[in-house]
Amino acid sequence: MISDFADDLKNNILEKSKSPFAGAFIISWCARNWSLLYTLYYFDPKTPLDNRITIIHNYLHMAWPYRLLILPTIYALVATISYLLLKNLTLAIFVTSDKWVKPAVYYIIDRNRIVSREDYENTKTSLRKMKTERDEASEGLTSIVGEKKDLEKKNAKLLDDSLKYKSDAEAKRETEKTLKTVTSDFGDLKLEYTRLEESTRLNFSKNLRDVFNGKWKATSTDDLGNVSEEEFVIRDNFYLVKGNPKYILSDVKVNKQNSIVFFRKESTEGINVIYVHLLIENDNSLIGFEIGKGLTHLLITKIKDQ
Repeated sequence: MISDFADDLKNNILEKSKSPFAGAFIISWCARNWSLLYTLYYFDPKTPLDNRITIIHNYLHMAWPYRLLILPTIYALVATISYLLLKNLTLAIFVTSDKWVKPAVYYIIDRNRIVSREDYENTKTSLRKMKTERDEASEGLTSIVGEKKDLEKKNAKLLDDSLKYKSDAEAKRETEKTLKTVTSDFGDLKLEYTRLEESTRLNFSKNLRDVFNGKWKATSTDDLGNVSEEEFVIRDNFYLVKGNPKYILSDVKVNKQNSIVFFRKESTEGINVIYVHLLIENDNSLIGFEIGKGLTHLLITKIKDQ
């Protein structure tokens, strides 16, 4: 029990001594009372014990409370406040440098390879608009399919009715008239469905070779401003770097009419999955971003043959 109490007391003292104030107080106390410490450790062996006690007692009586408590406390408070001020000032300098100075330096020395936030926002807005249009077209196609099925049911019902009332000439003529109207509407709806289906199929190609023919260079800039470059070739849905497959490409959508390219990259080890959104600037340049573990800005340029 006594050993546990001693361990708890020792741990408590060690924990308190780790604070800036405790360390500053100990240092300032030793600096102000170094003569007492020196006297305790370097007494003349010939000095009697009573004389030693008297010397220490006189020092403590003379130094209390200013040199033993008040002055070390004041010095410790000043040192602790100074330490905290300098620590926060240093933090402010580092944060300001990372947030403002570093991006400004990157922009000045390498502005051609960094996508501005305005271009990024415009690209993001364009992609969002295209996604909305695609979703609306998909919803319209689904609605037409539903209407087509309803008309087929009506057509089947009218055919049954026409057979049921075949003996009644007037009813038959009326049924045939209604049937012609429904058949005409069904034909128009079928043509609209075919047109939308054909438009959806033609607007988006799945062949990246329509865009990436030859050798290309990708310049990536992450959220911290780190820039990296990589030369690649796309062949048979593989993303090749130095002739070796690095990514497998899927979910490819290419719309050269609207200058949109989208695809999914999955590392050959199956660890990373990255979604790439690009806008075609011209035959030799694309800009956009990719989403993986974070958001990365992209500038892709074609490498001219030597």
